Amino acid sequence: MKIQQGKYYRTAEGRKVGPAEQRNEENSYPWHIPLDGSPLYYREDGTLCTDNEDWRIVGEWGDTPTLWRDMTPEQKGALLLAEHEGKVVQSYGGESWFDVAWPAWDDDTAYRIRPEPKREVVEIDVFCAAGFGAEACAGTEWPATHRITFTTIDGKPDCASIRMEEV
Repeated sequence: MKIQQGKYYRTAEGRKVGPAEQRNEENSYPWHIPLDGSPLYYREDGTLCTDNEDWRIVGEWGDTPTLWRDMTPEQKGALLLAEHEGKVVQSYGGESWFDVAWPAWDDDTAYRIRPEPKREVVEIDVFCAAGFGAEACAGTEWPATHRITFTTIDGKPDCASIRMEEV
């Protein structure tokens, strides 16, 4: 997904944000997308400038989610099968999605399977040498001596995945 000027988006908690406004393109968070009148700043991919995962953009804003009574038999079957397989069912509560332990499959309620978290591998090449101090380990023009690798889950580093190796 790529953010576009003037569009509205849905956050991870199901809230509507927007319209998107591009500010300085050279900024690492070039998009200003208001939530309840407060400015939020995003990267091109919908990553937010804070650690609040609830405000992460998960898609474009559309109409209200489809109610159970309006779903096709195929959509209902996919939800029931996913629940049977142990996936987490969520219900839409007007402004946000929340986990449901025992779905009632009520006609007036929208359901979905909780989206899988987005995982990405990040690699950073750095110069590190004894006697140079911590400030010399990154951002230098010297050739890289080490590679730091870690996984992010929905934009947050997974500390258990951090590795460092010589290059």
